[in-house]
Amino acid sequence: MHIIYFFIYSILLMICFLNADDIYLKNGSIYKNVQVVDSNSLYITYKKGYTDELSRVMKNLVDEIKYQQFNPFIETECITAGKKIIINSNISSFKEYYKNPKYFPILYNGNLKFIDSTGQTVIKTNIKLNRSQITVKSLIRVHYIYYKDDIKFHDGLLSLDRGISRVPTKFAKNYQCIDSEGNKVFDIEAEWIGSFSDGLAQIKVPKFFLIFQTGYKYGYIYPNGTYHISPKYDYAGRFSEGLARIKVDNKFGYINKLGDIIIKPLFQEASEFSDSLAVVCFKGKFGYINKKGQLSIPAIFDRAWAFNCGRARVQVKDKFGYIDKNNSYIAKPMFEFALDYNENLACVKYENGIGYMDVEGNMTIEPRFSNGSSFSDGLAPVEFDYKWGFINKKGEFVIKCKYQLTYPFVDGVGIVWEEDNPSYINRNGIIIRSVFEEE
Repeated sequence: MHIIYFFIYSILLMICFLNADDIYLKNGSIYKNVQVVDSNSLYITYKKGYTDELSRVMKNLVDEIKYQQFNPFIETECITAGKKIIINSNISSFKEYYKNPKYFPILYNGNLKFIDSTGQTVIKTNIKLNRSQITVKSLIRVHYIYYKDDIKFHDGLLSLDRGISRVPTKFAKNYQCIDSEGNKVFDIEAEWIGSFSDGLAQIKVPKFFLIFQTGYKYGYIYPNGTYHISPKYDYAGRFSEGLARIKVDNKFGYINKLGDIIIKPLFQEASEFSDSLAVVCFKGKFGYINKKGQLSIPAIFDRAWAFNCGRARVQVKDKFGYIDKNNSYIAKPMFEFALDYNENLACVKYENGIGYMDVEGNMTIEPRFSNGSSFSDGLAPVEFDYKWGFINKKGEFVIKCKYQLTYPFVDGVGIVWEEDNPSYINRNGIIIRSVFEEE
C-alpha cells in the first residue's frame, strides 16, 4: 500500500514540476513565493503548483527527500525526490524575516516594556535598563541636541545590552536579541551589537593574545546569532544599499554581503551609501564616491554628509551649505549651522534664527525660532520664547510651545519633557504615557 501511495505522490510531484511557482519547505512546513533569509534553516525548493493536496503530499514525503543546509548567498544544489535543482539566489537584500512593529519603549520599575501608539502595553520583558539607555535630555543649541533612538526594532529584531558577561575572562557584555513579540531569539556575548539591516548586524568582540586583550574586531551575524562574517575588521558599519563600510589597517573600504571587498580600503573616513553615493575623506578633504569606488564629487569640502532628498549638506571652513548630485550649490555655504534634508525641508540657522529651506534653496519658513530640529511625520520640534513645541510645513504651530524640550515625531508619536520627565505625545498634543513609570 505504501508503494502505491508513493507512486501516486510521485506522479503528482512530476505534474507540479511543470508549473512555475517557487515553493520552499522549511522544517516540514511549506511556504509559497517566500524569500529565504535564514541560512541556518533547512530548505527544499520545488518548481510546482500549490494546492492543499500538494501540501499534504509534501508533508508525507519529507523523509524521502535528501536536503542540505541552504546558504542564501551562494549557488546551492538541492536534491528533491531524485531531481536536482540548482538555486541561483544571490540575494541582494533581505526581506524582513520578522515583522517590524511600531512600538515605543518605556521603563516600568526599571524593566523594559513596549507600548503602541495608543499607550497600550504590547510587550513586557524582565530586561533591566537605566534611563540613559532610553532617552537623553539636552537643552543645548540645535546641533548638540542628542536624540536617543537605539531602542527600536530593525528588521523586526532588537538587541539589548544585558550587562557584563558572566565569563569574566572575555571582558565582554551579554546581549540578548528579542523579536517583535518579546520572545528571545538568541543570547550572545560581545562588546557591542549593532541594529539589524538587510538581515545582518555588526558585532564587536574583544581579541586576545594568551590572556592579554589586544583590541577589538568587528564582523557580522545572522538574525539567529550565528556568524556570517567572523570578526576580522578594525571596524564594520551597517549594510546600506547592499554595501557596508569596513576598516582595515586604519583605512576604510566597502564589502558586499558575501564579504567580498568591492571598494578597496583607501579612505581616512567613510559613510554609509545613501542615494547611491557615500561620503569619503581623502587627503583630509571630503567628497563622494559611487558604488564602483569612483569619485563622483571631488574631495574639496572640509566636511560633508550623506545625500537625502537629492541634496547633501557640506561645510567649507565654518559655514554650511547644500549641493546636488551634480556638485552644484543649492545654497552656498553661508549658514552658521544646518541639518540634513528630511521630508524635502532642511533646518538651518541663519541670521541668528532657525528656519527651514526647501530643496530649491528657498527659505519657506522664516528663521524666527531660537532652536529647532528636522521634520518628521510632517512636524518639526522648535523652540520659541524658551519653550518647545511643534510646527507644520507651513510654519504654523500645531502643538504650542510649552515644554522644556520636544523630540521629533516617529510613527505618529513624539516625546515631550515636562519638569525633567519625558512623556509620549500624539499629534493632537495629548499625552499618551510617561517614558519612566514607577509603582
